[in-house]
Amino acid sequence: MPPNFQRFLPLMLIAALAIFVLPTVLKKHKSGPSASTRATQTIDAMNLIDKGEQSYKAAHSRLRRILQTCSRQAPGWQAIWRSASASSST
Repeated sequence: MPPNFQRFLPLMLIAALAIFVLPTVLKKHKSGPSASTRATQTIDAMNLIDKGEQSYKAAHSRLRRILQTCSRQAPGWQAIWRSASASSST
């Protein structure tokens, strides 16, 4: 190595250290809930949604039964679709 390059080698090492190592050391850690707290909150939210769905189904089961009965009596678009696809395939 030329003597001039050897003289600047420590400065280049310090510059590389400043560019690559210092940002990772000085990086601020984000504040907020930990992973276990987020997991607990997610499970609580899922349970709350599940309870809401169950109460909705219980409150609207009568309407659902009425709609199922009506769909059995008048099949609607499903029967039309089946007859149309059957006639087009023959």
